[in-house]
Amino acid sequence: MASQSIDSQKQDKIKKIKASIGVFFVFVIMALFIIYVYLIIRGLIQRDIVILTFTATQIIYQVFFAKKNQTFINFFQYFECHNYFNHAIVEFEEEMQKNNSMLCVHPHGILTVGLLLNLNTYIQMPALSSRFLLSTPFLGMLCKWWGFKSVDGSNFKKLCENGQNFALVPGGFEEATLSSQTKDRVYIKHRKGFIKYGLKYGYKIYPMYTFNENKLFKTLDDTLLNFRLYLNKLKLVTAIFYSKYLFILPDPNYNLTSVVAKGIQLPKIENPTKQDVEKYHQMYITELKELFNRHKARFNNNNEMIIY
Repeated sequence: MASQSIDSQKQDKIKKIKASIGVFFVFVIMALFIIYVYLIIRGLIQRDIVILTFTATQIIYQVFFAKKNQTFINFFQYFECHNYFNHAIVEFEEEMQKNNSMLCVHPHGILTVGLLLNLNTYIQMPALSSRFLLSTPFLGMLCKWWGFKSVDGSNFKKLCENGQNFALVPGGFEEATLSSQTKDRVYIKHRKGFIKYGLKYGYKIYPMYTFNENKLFKTLDDTLLNFRLYLNKLKLVTAIFYSKYLFILPDPNYNLTSVVAKGIQLPKIENPTKQDVEKYHQMYITELKELFNRHKARFNNNNEMIIY
């Protein structure tokens, strides 16, 4: 028994090291992005034809040709990055439908780690991301390789018309700005478009909350919060963060559990009114808060969810 325990500890340590290498590659990617931005600025200032040609070629590829890349996905899945954390899983209060389902992820946090870790494993469906992120040189290309698509009306309509399951983060930039290690905050009061599409196509909507997502990075918390939220309206990113782990890596000393609530079945209404949207939007907010309250005690969380 003692020998088995030692072997198990060794295996856990190996998994942790392996996952840490995978997460380190994320650090390398972020460093490459910073270098890439520097090269773009330098190319523009110095009118360097080589740099500008390379940049233009990369952006053309990213905008018109980049898509889900299984080789890229397999590379990161090999490292089993979820083992970087003490515990990282997805729990479902009920099995999701195989079609006409919308997974709504909260909180955004800084990097939406709960979604990134589990996309292409526990969560087998396309994910929608902001057009700003997907338009960002280099990073947008990697997001497309991971399987993200733009959260715009045409993609919404195409997915819904085909009855496909998909995931999205309704809170967007604003919810990232609200990220706090001491508060559980979501930005949802003014996000109703997904409800309107859900009603139009009769989707079942599943709220998902990742406990401890907000604790993975240190943030500005309430500093200039209203001003930063205003800048978000101008499509400016204001989620400023840092970490003691190579400055930009998440804190591994947390259990990261994403809980998916029972779905809210929306009626199919060809032309939903504002009253229809408001009714089911409030229903969604209520279920999201109840999901949080049902499970927060398991994570020694005494907070109340704050709705923006």
